[in-house]
Amino acid sequence: MTTISNQIVLSICVPTFNRAHILERFFSLLETAISNLEDKVEVLISNNASTDNTRLLCHAWGGGLSKNVNFRYYEQVTNIGVVRNILFLLEKSNGKYFVFIGDDDLFENDGIAKVIAILRSDKKPSAVIQGYWQGRLAPLATGFRSFVEASALFYEYGNAYASIVDRQAALDVLKKSQLRSEIEKIVWPQT
Repeated sequence: MTTISNQIVLSICVPTFNRAHILERFFSLLETAISNLEDKVEVLISNNASTDNTRLLCHAWGGGLSKNVNFRYYEQVTNIGVVRNILFLLEKSNGKYFVFIGDDDLFENDGIAKVIAILRSDKKPSAVIQGYWQGRLAPLATGFRSFVEASALFYEYGNAYASIVDRQAALDVLKKSQLRSEIEKIVWPQT
């Protein structure tokens, strides 16, 4: 029997908190970006105990997607902080690769498709690095071939430079409590 993790190439994880005012635009961009990739991606949303209409927008968007999209919505009972919310999504994801996208990030319509092509290529990278910042996935992304390099990259830079990392490499880093603690304090200060 084939498991989801063997079918899904990329887990797109979106932590959110009180962002109903921007989620419709974000979801519209994401829906366009994953069009025709439904069997290769999963979308996970974690609402970090929002007090606005975030829940309603997430349910409406998820309910309006093609039945072929693996969509999962989670809602935290209390706000666990952005870093823990991202780590929660990583642990819930099933794809070979993991990316968290901020609910305020913008990306090119075909950016995810370009990255999927790189991830499925013969190079089999353990990480894909953004060509430039602003949440745009550049078509000339660089692949790291080593699992160890992906782990080190995830530890050192978090999401700021390693857009997409091998999910297992990230989980291996986070199993070490000291490293996880450092990541929670230092790696994502911009979040």
